[in-house]
Amino acid sequence: MQGRNKKLVGVATVAIAALMLTAVLSMVPQGAEATTEFDGGVGTWEDPYVISTVEQLQAMNEDLEADYALGSFIDAMDTENWTDGFNPIGDKTAPFEGSLRGSADGPAFLIVGLYINSNEDNVGLFGYTGESAVIERIGLANAYINGGNDNTGGLVGWNSGEISESYVSGKVSGNGNVGGLVGTNNGTISDCYSLADITEGDTVGGLVGDVTAAGDVNRTYAAGEVGEGTTGTGGLIGESAGNVVNSFWDNMTTGQTESAGGEGENTAAMKAQSTFDDAGWDFENTWNITEGESYPRLANVFSFEQFEEFLQDLIEDMIGDICASVVLVPLIAGGLVVASRRK
Repeated sequence: MQGRNKKLVGVATVAIAALMLTAVLSMVPQGAEATTEFDGGVGTWEDPYVISTVEQLQAMNEDLEADYALGSFIDAMDTENWTDGFNPIGDKTAPFEGSLRGSADGPAFLIVGLYINSNEDNVGLFGYTGESAVIERIGLANAYINGGNDNTGGLVGWNSGEISESYVSGKVSGNGNVGGLVGTNNGTISDCYSLADITEGDTVGGLVGDVTAAGDVNRTYAAGEVGEGTTGTGGLIGESAGNVVNSFWDNMTTGQTESAGGEGENTAAMKAQSTFDDAGWDFENTWNITEGESYPRLANVFSFEQFEEFLQDLIEDMIGDICASVVLVPLIAGGLVVASRRK
């Protein structure tokens, strides 16, 4: 293993252990009875609370000004079975003002299979973020997010903070402003993307439903299917009074030829590094791409496909092709396959 794969060995090894443990813990009651004690840290930027379970992720609502970091792969699929479902972190009355990072140091872990089905406004992993909020290196894979009257996004319903090096895949729907990453952006989004399908909404965008006059979007793209909004539709942005630069959408996979910001390109151009080089994207530190085969991917955050591939490669290196393919990969990655199929 060389380059980035070698750098990710430690992350994948921990992830394998976490997934094997998840298989055992699936027999233990989950939800409200589960512990919400964090796995370390004191809640500061230098020493954040460490999150290793979806219950701990939910417990972020108990301190909306603290700093958090993921400590392992987060299997969030059981949230579909919670009595009240996953409750978005922060709301308009009490916004999230802290931080969440995909890891305290090094490549980021993923949150897989998060399920939210709410009748409320401001719905996403985070419902409402304030100006002090920082969200970086978060991969929200194969999520199902359905919101109420306004502001639904995979990652954040209403954002007034800073979001960077993050992405969403899965399905997002709601009313009002709906976006794959953010419903309404009143803050800063940079180096992010959405592969989420937008199935319902009034003003919808592949990445953001609405960008306010105070909002800024830079170096982003969208490539999920975008259904027609009842009042406005954009391949990247539904409506915008803000600043949207150096950003793109796939006008073939989204099914949209218009956007309130960004540039529409065909799939071939979206898989060519030159398209993004001309817009100042950093392929040394922030992004990477397999020319002609993949969209740009974040260098320090697993894509879901990379995670699956890396798990299998690592297991095969450890125990051999036959055992890995026939025995361990189905056992360890079974939960990931379920989450993927739900998409």
